[in-house]
Amino acid sequence: FPNSRVRLFDILPAGWDKGCATLELARALGLTPDEVAVFGDSDNDLPMINAVPNSVAVANANEAVTAAARWHIGAVADDAVAGALHQIAACAATGEMPSFMRQMDATGLGVMNV
Repeated sequence: FPNSRVRLFDILPAGWDKGCATLELARALGLTPDEVAVFGDSDNDLPMINAVPNSVAVANANEAVTAAARWHIGAVADDAVAGALHQIAACAATGEMPSFMRQMDATGLGVMNV
């Protein structure tokens, strides 16, 4: 189980994961992987994080997701995902990159303070 406090688990068809689903949805919508952003925090998100270049880990993500993600934002509890999505939507109209995708930390990974 990805989270021992919440009693949920993922059931997926054999050979499928969130990465496959992300790429299939993008294809169905006519998007390239470069046009997709994903957000994750747990091991079950790793295939999705690795499937597209615009991958984002939240502050409470586990070590594997944090290491795999290109960008990093604040905690889910602080509405960081909502803030990041708002930035993406606002920047789509101007053609700019959201600020969390422009800022780099010392490791070369994107960061956002929300």
